[in-house]
Order: sequence, then C-alpha cells, then structure tokens
Amino acid sequence: MIDIGGGVGVVGFELLAAGAGRLTGVEAARAYVAVARHEARRRGVEERATFHHGDFVALANELEAADIVTLDRVVCCYGDWAALVDRSVAHARRIYGLVYPNDRWWTRAAIWMGNLSLRFSRQSYRGYVHPEGAIDARIRDAGFERRLHHRGWLWQTAVYQRTGVS
Repeated sequence: MIDIGGGVGVVGFELLAAGAGRLTGVEAARAYVAVARHEARRRGVEERATFHHGDFVALANELEAADIVTLDRVVCCYGDWAALVDRSVAHARRIYGLVYPNDRWWTRAAIWMGNLSLRFSRQSYRGYVHPEGAIDARIRDAGFERRLHHRGWLWQTAVYQRTGVS
C-alpha cells in the first residue's frame, strides 16, 4: 500500500495490522517521516514499512504501484490537485481512498479565513477546497468506481475500486 501524506503513519500502520503486506509512506514533513520510522521500529514492522520524504507528485516515478493507495487530508494541502490525483490514482491497482474537504460555501469560507491568518503570520502553507465533481470524474476516468462515500460537515471520505477487479 502507498499512504500519501501519511504523516506519522497512522493509516498505514492500521492497514498493516489489518493484513496489508507492505507500507510505502510519502510525506512532505521531514519530522513526520522521522516519527513514522521510529513508530515502525517500535511496532516491529520496519522490514515492511518504507518512508520517503518529499512531494509525491515529484517522487511518483520512483515508486512502484500498490494494491491500495490512500490520501487522508492531503488533497486539501496541494495546489495542483489534478496532478496529485492523476499520479496517485495511476499507482493504485485495486483500491483508492481519500479524505478531502466538501466543496461547500462554509468549507471554502473556513479555508479562506485560515489562509488569511496564515498570510498575516507570513506562513507559506495554504489550504484548498478543490472541485469534488472534477476529482470524482478524474478517478472514475482512470477506471475506478466509487464503492463508499461518507460526507461529514467539513470532510468527505471516498473509497474507489478499480472496475473489473473483485
């Protein structure tokens, strides 16, 4: 499995515990990668877990495809959502799951306010609310069918399965 923007590895470690064979984590924050590697050693799964520091879109050519690809609250942190979705869905052989913001006025307002605050404090990070219909269409165009969709107040979770794969 590939966990993109996996932070300290929570989703990946849970999927390893549930039976996934290998975990490849890709994370832009160096400190999170260090914590994930430490946690892999602590859990005794370091031989089944590999962590890469960097931008998944830039690293994608170096990574092998996996049965499962996850993006938990990553799409909201990436300006070029189309490149992120295209490169990540191309690495998914069977299952593709993501958690990303609902494209609603209140979510856009909350992100705008957060970005304004970040701008005033001279932080470079920005959050994004991308067009959920376009995200869904891109994933489906790559040969996936949505199998699960849950919409919360701010976040939505979607799990897709490659068509023709059981």
